[in-house]
Amino acid sequence: MRTSRYEIFLKAAELGNLSRTAEYFSYTPSAISQTVKALEEDLGFALLNRSGRRITLTSDGEVILPVIRDIVSAEKRLEDTSAEIRELQTGTIRMGTYVSIASHWLPPRIIAFREQYPGVRFEIQQSDTDEMNSWLADERVDLAFMMDSGDSRFDFLSLFDDDFCVLLPEGHRLETRKQLHIRDLVGEPLIMPENDLEKVLQDAFAKEKLDLNIAFTSKEDYSLMAMVESGLGIGILPGFVLHRQPYHIRILPLRPRLSRHLGILTRKNAPLPWAARKFIEFVLDTPFEVPALRP
Repeated sequence: MRTSRYEIFLKAAELGNLSRTAEYFSYTPSAISQTVKALEEDLGFALLNRSGRRITLTSDGEVILPVIRDIVSAEKRLEDTSAEIRELQTGTIRMGTYVSIASHWLPPRIIAFREQYPGVRFEIQQSDTDEMNSWLADERVDLAFMMDSGDSRFDFLSLFDDDFCVLLPEGHRLETRKQLHIRDLVGEPLIMPENDLEKVLQDAFAKEKLDLNIAFTSKEDYSLMAMVESGLGIGILPGFVLHRQPYHIRILPLRPRLSRHLGILTRKNAPLPWAARKFIEFVLDTPFEVPALRP
């Protein structure tokens, strides 16, 4: 690839470490260092500050970074257009998503898609809404399966609603209910997800003019479930997170119904790589039902 050394520079700037960059490309650190030096010599100025294993961009490197990113993106679009002509014999789909979607929803769709297009590769990164917004804006991913962030830079293709559920430890006084109203949780010690779901829940309580009794917060869904199982409090999580969970907890519907609306985000007015476009079309044409949760 004509832009290979540009890609090496971009990845080195992202990772801040030449050894990790070498591991990513399956090169030696020496080869990575020589490639960057050759690029610096061609451009006529230094791109990276080297301090031990840590590297940072020089001021000139910061200026040239978006230009090089544009060159790599243009080259990638050329490759993807060529792949379109060759009927997707090659191509890479870069996507961001939540852990729950990557674990339960994406695998069967990727398997079915690759049965038609076995040469297409998938690069999947998992994070929260804010970071995926950043990845999309910086063109680190082509699309993201996530909640609608409301960011005007992106288009949102609707997929489905993911209803929130209440998590109770076994033996809790409320476990015999068929469902729980949000008012039933007033005064109960709550274990709150410490991510973009937290705002959704806080807005729901505020709408009902109810006060939260937040006893704990957890950045990890499985840690939150383990805390509920231990009797530390009541949790609230989207139903999709709870499939195949291994904990001894009771899962009840929350009323009034509260959902996160999931879909596909792409950059507005920006060309999508052909493989990504085909995968989005494939997903939208594939019937999907949210599997039932065990109580």
